[in-house]
Amino acid sequence: MAASLRIEHNIYPASTRMPQEPAIRPPYNDVNAARYDNECQDALAAHLDELLDRAENIGWNRSRAASALMYLAAKRLNTASR
Repeated sequence: MAASLRIEHNIYPASTRMPQEPAIRPPYNDVNAARYDNECQDALAAHLDELLDRAENIGWNRSRAASALMYLAAKRLNTASR
């Protein structure tokens, strides 16, 4: 039997594909701990910077991309609180 060849098609050029990123580190503190929010910000900061870098490199204005992320985050907060 002939071995089957699997070909993957990606619609995005290699320069814009998501690189394999390390997982976001889990929280060490309880959700009600005073340090919890800062810990979450620390865990997400590098990933957010990477996302903004990628948006800017592809042609988006960095400030407008950051504003869009704030809007999207706020929408998710509003949805979660309902």
